[in-house]
Amino acid sequence: MSTIVNSETILNDLNEEIKNSKNNNNNNKDNNNKTIGEEAKETLNKRKEFLANGYTKQKRTLEIITLTFNFLFLFGAIFQVYQVFNYKNHWWILLFSAIFGLFVADFISGMLHWTFDTWGSITTPFVGTFIRSFREHHLDPKAMTKHDWIEANADSCFLAVPQLAYLTFVPISQESITTQLFIYIFMIVTLSITGFTNQIHKWAHMTHPPKWVQLLQDCRLILDRKTHNKHHHPPYDRDYCITNGWMNPILASINYWRNVEWIITKLTGAIPRADDVQWTDKIYLIGNKTEIKENN
Repeated sequence: MSTIVNSETILNDLNEEIKNSKNNNNNNKDNNNKTIGEEAKETLNKRKEFLANGYTKQKRTLEIITLTFNFLFLFGAIFQVYQVFNYKNHWWILLFSAIFGLFVADFISGMLHWTFDTWGSITTPFVGTFIRSFREHHLDPKAMTKHDWIEANADSCFLAVPQLAYLTFVPISQESITTQLFIYIFMIVTLSITGFTNQIHKWAHMTHPPKWVQLLQDCRLILDRKTHNKHHHPPYDRDYCITNGWMNPILASINYWRNVEWIITKLTGAIPRADDVQWTDKIYLIGNKTEIKENN
């Protein structure tokens, strides 16, 4: 029978590697005189390296397949709308469904972000490969700015593929065209924006994003750096919505995340962010200013 490896075991192994490295360099004066903060940084760097190395060729292949089908079905869904859309009669459907879609996309981005930040571990079956990038991101927020377009966006597009496929292959009925147009446009906006939310997230971490992106950020049409930086404070338990951030104050006003966590803990006994805390515990020792500076 194979042994299930959890995050605690992995972190213990990494700590043992650091300990052995120190023992092999006992004559190194600088190594013996390290401060607690310096030792914490060394530990965090080891963890960053381990998580970054978890990006495999198999994961890359899955990402390419995901993005290929995502674009095929997205264009197919848009073509369905194009065939029946009449701007003179349907402009208001486009306007209201798009606005509604932007709010819902932001909420969905928050739900996904909160789920992978809060529950499971990098060894959780199937979803562990996705959780890995969330653990890496809290340790190294700037790492995603070095990811190429495929790595940055594929994960977010994964869940959109079957829904876009449905829109592509199920034609819009003339008998209920108003209702169906609203649903189709709403879903296209929601799924496409949600699918490429991580690109918006990436821009929010860039020191110098493209000028047109800065304009959209300044107009609050997409997530800006100042708004998102609120999330990057241990224990990383607020402002999860990362498409445009419109839903963050609404959800905070009703204490949404803590209420849902309370219910889940009551039902399952699971502790929110138990795994994430294990990976990010040393951040407290190097001070929050390091993380804030890294995101500005």
